[in-house]
Amino acid sequence: MNPISATFTGRLGADPYLGETKAGKPLVALRLAVDVPPRTSQGETRTRWYKVMAFGTLATYTAQSLHKGDRVVVRADDITTDIWSTDDGTPRAATVVWAHDIGLSLVFDTAVSGYATRKAAGANSDVPPQAPTPAAEQATTSEVLAGVLRENT
Repeated sequence: MNPISATFTGRLGADPYLGETKAGKPLVALRLAVDVPPRTSQGETRTRWYKVMAFGTLATYTAQSLHKGDRVVVRADDITTDIWSTDDGTPRAATVVWAHDIGLSLVFDTAVSGYATRKAAGANSDVPPQAPTPAAEQATTSEVLAGVLRENT
């Protein structure tokens, strides 16, 4: 069996929508605009829209981290097509991409990654999930997230 594997890079057309399945599992939906390279001598770029879906912790983290306009890379393991008709009978269709990985694209911009403090199993104190980096020692999380890095004096 050959599994489907596809990668999409584009911009979010709206903030992620976080919902849940009937079983209570987190589910996120994204609108992804992907520019198609020009195929004509006039050089006109077209935009294709995809509906991206993800489950579980990926859904939760995506909804917390991404916003309209962010350039993202989506790795998918399934692609389907939804077909329906509007109330007036107009046929509609949407390509649905089922993602197994979603991340920010760093082609045109920088990003700051941050980790929330997590409780250690069986412990009463907060512990960081990884050792602090030199950048983390120079600035607080709020300063980094605000785009302000102070130089060591």
